[in-house]
Amino acid sequence: MSSLEQLDLILGDSLECLVKATNEAKSIEIDGKNKILMKFGRIIAEIWEIRNHLYKLDHSLKPDLVRESEQDRERYKELTLIQNRAYESEQKGDKESASNLYNDLLKRSQYGYFRRIAEAGLYRVRATK
Repeated sequence: MSSLEQLDLILGDSLECLVKATNEAKSIEIDGKNKILMKFGRIIAEIWEIRNHLYKLDHSLKPDLVRESEQDRERYKELTLIQNRAYESEQKGDKESASNLYNDLLKRSQYGYFRRIAEAGLYRVRATK
């Protein structure tokens, strides 16, 4: 049976695939790369428009990420910066710095999206020590 929830899940999966495709396109040499990347950006924006319409129809569909960004934009930006720095440290192999940043993120986020990001990051960092 079709539902708004099922449609939202499919759109979310589509966005993940499009982001992977965008990253793939960035990493290869192809003619018209900038034009292709611009089109990916427009497609992603269009899908988010559809999802936002669904969220107006059924507020319970809104992911924690969207709810948290709407509740307190400044806090969301601050936590996003910490998340990005932690991920960059992790990618560079600086496990101590990544661990400290993920712990900071965990302390600052008592629930939701950023808490899950921090927990997952700490798990990855500890698993590879």
